[in-house]
Amino acid sequence: MKDNDQDEILAIQALGFLGAETDRFERFLSLSGMTVDAVREAIASKHFLKGVLEHILADESLLLVFCAENNTPPEDIQPAARRLGGGLH
Repeated sequence: MKDNDQDEILAIQALGFLGAETDRFERFLSLSGMTVDAVREAIASKHFLKGVLEHILADESLLLVFCAENNTPPEDIQPAARRLGGGLH
């Protein structure tokens, strides 16, 4: 599997993590300005998936919980986001 495929899978896992808890998901929607329908339409976009990882990266406690629940080293998230969209803002 290519790195980019793994990055997309990681971002989709992050979106699932956010969606698994109402407060997390509502915060994501609020900060992103998106609706649930917009998320459904955007899920195939690498730019959107990069944004999901950036959202996780922006909150250290969220990052650490996500990584613990997904058995993923926290240091893997930023490079994955970078590969999905050419770098972090």
